[in-house]
Amino acid sequence: MPLKIARFITLVLLALVLGVSFSHALQAAPKATLAGFFFLDIHHVLLSRYGTVMGTIEVAALVLALVSLALVRRERPPFVANLVSVVALAVMLLVWAVFIYPINQEVATWTAVALPADWEQYRDRWHLWHAIRTGLALVAFGAFAISLLVEPKKRLFASPY
Repeated sequence: MPLKIARFITLVLLALVLGVSFSHALQAAPKATLAGFFFLDIHHVLLSRYGTVMGTIEVAALVLALVSLALVRRERPPFVANLVSVVALAVMLLVWAVFIYPINQEVATWTAVALPADWEQYRDRWHLWHAIRTGLALVAFGAFAISLLVEPKKRLFASPY
């Protein structure tokens, strides 16, 4: 029972992660047409709560995916698919921490009357890294879903008992 509960909650959290990541991908083209002050206003308003909420959801998804991984560690196909999911989710978080968070910190200091000359480069990099995260979210969700669908075939580590 703990396995089913952990895996169900993990799947729901990964679906949320994928959905929000996909929403960032959908925003890229329309936001690229906006003048700087419109872009900045929309960016600040729309994204004001993403960090806290999504950060919590992504970390919870990773923790539960790790719990699920531990619970299926002896079942080869589910273990491998679950491991792929964990790695993709961990890389997603790393991409955010290394590339997106610094951009967010910089953009947070901007005002509509004092946009830097290269603001479009920041916007485009932000969307590029989010597109990469969307791909990783798709891998994480897909691999985890596969881990739920595949039948265990043989144990990786046979128990002596």
